[in-house]
Amino acid sequence: MIYLASRSPRRLALLEQIGITDVRLLLDEDEARAEALEAVRPKESPTQYVERVARAKGEAAWARLVALRDTAGQAGTTDAWPLAPLLAADTTVAVGGKILGKPEDADDAARILGLLSGRSHRVLSSVVVIGPSGKLRQCTQVSRVRFRRLTDDDIAGYIASGEPFGKAGASRHPGAGGVFRQAHRGIVQRHHGAATLRDGTAAGQGWACRRYGWMDPGPDAGSPFGDGRRMVYTMR
Repeated sequence: MIYLASRSPRRLALLEQIGITDVRLLLDEDEARAEALEAVRPKESPTQYVERVARAKGEAAWARLVALRDTAGQAGTTDAWPLAPLLAADTTVAVGGKILGKPEDADDAARILGLLSGRSHRVLSSVVVIGPSGKLRQCTQVSRVRFRRLTDDDIAGYIASGEPFGKAGASRHPGAGGVFRQAHRGIVQRHHGAATLRDGTAAGQGWACRRYGWMDPGPDAGSPFGDGRRMVYTMR
């Protein structure tokens, strides 16, 4: 089994796709604390931000697990909360050095989508895995996506679908937002943490952060990113 410190149905589905079905959610019920955690700090780069938030989520969830085990131990029911790998993750979108978080409302979603229109942006996903011993490992993936130029109708229709809300960068590439994608570096399912999740959840059997080559978007999409062919990973 594995503990997941995330409310994201998408991350749960990704775990199921890679064969991990015994998942227990370990969530922070304090929404105000969670929102404060995701506030961008002064002079914080997108990479620093996504790694800090993912790490903080993991450490907070591990502290909750330890507390639950202590309480269960006093009642003689430690087996109710067995030691197992814990997974936490965060994803953000950035244009240049500007972090594009989750839209606050429809106007904010339109602003964010307008910034993404006709240009490339980065999708940064960081995954933290804490093993049963308490050792923390972190892996971060950076992919690049280019949106076609969006019309006002494109933006209005997408906002009306409701999909931009609760999503970093007001879009979800494996969802309806994928129709805006002109080209990408990496495999579509790797955006928003899919590949990092797969590499990070070798469910307690060691840690791998493999490097993948670029996958071209297709013969009709062109390649606006130049000749680079390396996926960008950091690991700590």
